[in-house]
Amino acid sequence: MSNPLLVGVDVHRKFNIVYLIDSQGQGIGSCFTVDNNRPGTRDLIQRVAQQVVDGDFDAIEIAAEVRGWC
Repeated sequence: MSNPLLVGVDVHRKFNIVYLIDSQGQGIGSCFTVDNNRPGTRDLIQRVAQQVVDGDFDAIEIAAEVRGWC
């Protein structure tokens, strides 16, 4: 049985709001914000990778909401 980490991203021009959820629909910690640029993307990758290890997840599923200018 798969144990994915679900990553929801609300995309904005200057930042992204990220929320992590387990396969049971339970939030993992609080949502967090990363800058919408390369350093922010590196921060997002590091935080998600660490949660995969800490939570013993075996997959990552990402959903992003994008509107308008993207």
